[in-house]
Amino acid sequence: MSSVYELTGTLMYIQQLLTEAEEDDQVIKDTLEAVQGEYDYKVEGCCKVVKNIEADINAYKTEAKRLTDRAKILEKNVERLKATIFDSMKSTNTHCINGQLFKITIAKNGGKLPVVYDKSNKEITATLPDDLVNIVESPNLDAIRTLLESGKTVEGFTLGERGESLRIK
Repeated sequence: MSSVYELTGTLMYIQQLLTEAEEDDQVIKDTLEAVQGEYDYKVEGCCKVVKNIEADINAYKTEAKRLTDRAKILEKNVERLKATIFDSMKSTNTHCINGQLFKITIAKNGGKLPVVYDKSNKEITATLPDDLVNIVESPNLDAIRTLLESGKTVEGFTLGERGESLRIK
């Protein structure tokens, strides 16, 4: 059986013969009908393949969405379990557990100390010098932190405690 490509070439050749030939038109027309039938069959077969592939694509997309949704649910379950462990360990003042498979610790978070200030008191922000205020009219926490860490005071601001997180190794 011929391919679509081969049948396309044959059909084009026969159609050209029909426009140029003067004699024996019936033989050419019969050949054209035979080739056209095979061509139509092949094209329809290609369309079936296209539809099957499109169905597969839709199935894959649906499955990908289902798996993504499932992954989100599992991520929330993990967050909830870690929060339960963290709260339990904090409540029982347990900072380290050396299990058979895991070492579970509650440790201070790294990085800069957070600057804590009363956001409801707009007057504190308004009285800060320009070098301690960001352009968006919010306190420059990095500059305030530097001042607080050097021992100076800034009204309404103090250095807070580092947060804690659960680490499973």
